[in-house]
Amino acid sequence: MISVIIPTFNRSNLISRSLESVLGQTVRDLEIIVVDGSTNDDTQRLVYTFDDERIKYIKIKNISAAHSRNIGIENAKGDFIAFNDDDDIWCIFKLEKQLDFFKKNYSAKVVYSTFSKAIGKILRKTPDRTILKRRGDIYDEILHRNFMGLPTIMLPRFCCQEVLFDEDLQCLEDWDWVIRLAKKLPFEFIAESLVTAGDTPKSVNKSNYDIKAASYKRIYDKYYFDIKLIPNREAKHLLSIGSNLCLSGNLQTGRKYLLQSLRIDSINPKILGCYFLSLMGEKTYRSGFEIFERLTHSQP
Repeated sequence: MISVIIPTFNRSNLISRSLESVLGQTVRDLEIIVVDGSTNDDTQRLVYTFDDERIKYIKIKNISAAHSRNIGIENAKGDFIAFNDDDDIWCIFKLEKQLDFFKKNYSAKVVYSTFSKAIGKILRKTPDRTILKRRGDIYDEILHRNFMGLPTIMLPRFCCQEVLFDEDLQCLEDWDWVIRLAKKLPFEFIAESLVTAGDTPKSVNKSNYDIKAASYKRIYDKYYFDIKLIPNREAKHLLSIGSNLCLSGNLQTGRKYLLQSLRIDSINPKILGCYFLSLMGEKTYRSGFEIFERLTHSQP
């Protein structure tokens, strides 16, 4: 059996679609654990309308997505665990393909795939070239940047129970979790898009830049000595902290991090651009950031 964990909070407009994509899997031996962080909408009613004995609904106090996922792991009974988000959709063969991979590769510990991203009405597939060769020991690469989508991952339950999510992180907890997994376990990759990731405007990653800056800072502090081993990797982490501080309105502190990043990698155009935008005020910085994000579908 596979345990599928779906944390949710005030997303009643999305949770049904996510559940449908899991219930529609060709693998039928499932339990689906919906962990609801005490929403004040009609999420509970919508979940119960499915009337499927494979769905287990747990309502808890909203602390963080990390806490919700850990609650899901604690309640999981399956041999394998997979994660879906309430705004993401799985390909109908997602679990079947990953389960077949495990059956053919007994030593495999973590299996993930590429994914597509919904940008408005357009689906944009993540380029295979960015992750195709990232199998085996991926620690250095995942520490440099997060190229993996949590809903693409499947792993044995015992591996998951050994590495829980950091509940002190209000966002980026999925990246931190993969970093710690990668330090212990090899990863395997299916070169196929098995998930469509949502692009929800009001998510923490899209709006609460102060929380995001604090999360980047916590990750930087946790892995400081490994991050510093490669200069351009440290510059990238400092850029992420500084940029999100600027977006939150804390230009003075953000500029200090951008300057540190610039001292390490002085010819990086992203760092140069962010630093000079920070000198022009919060409004200009936000406008420049939004243009960059719109053109590249990524962040500095």
